[in-house]
Amino acid sequence: MTIEERKQKIKEYNKTYREKNKEKVKQTNKEYQKKNKEKRKQYDKTYREKNKEIIKQHKKQYYEENKEKLEQQHKEYRKTPQYKKSNTISNWKQRGLKETKEKIEELYEIYTTIKFCEACDIELTRTGTRCSTDINLDHCHTTGRFRLMLCGNCNRHDNWKEYFC
Repeated sequence: MTIEERKQKIKEYNKTYREKNKEKVKQTNKEYQKKNKEKRKQYDKTYREKNKEIIKQHKKQYYEENKEKLEQQHKEYRKTPQYKKSNTISNWKQRGLKETKEKIEELYEIYTTIKFCEACDIELTRTGTRCSTDINLDHCHTTGRFRLMLCGNCNRHDNWKEYFC
């Protein structure tokens, strides 16, 4: 038996073993990943650094080959509550809100359920068109801390803000 034939035989044996013992192989792989997490991270990091250009080309090629599919997936994702939440929170942070992660989660929950402006009691809308009744999260621009959930009109008026900062 030649070396090539022997390698082929071992390869076939391994393939049949994996097919017969899928769960066992899966569990063994999980355990290995868990034990060697740091080693694997370091290997991945080194691999990415060495093959930066190749990876970049593969990503570009993949995007070109799957452009329509990826755009459709992104379009569908933008309709999900998960996207709306992360986008809203991201906008708050970009505009200067400085709160803890837990507080932001709490504020988002209030943001989605509140019905009336906390300053003038007008019914709030969520059209996203920046109209006078659209909901706004008001915050102090000095400290970055949350103040109130307001309508557009109240959010633009400065005469009452000094009491909450």
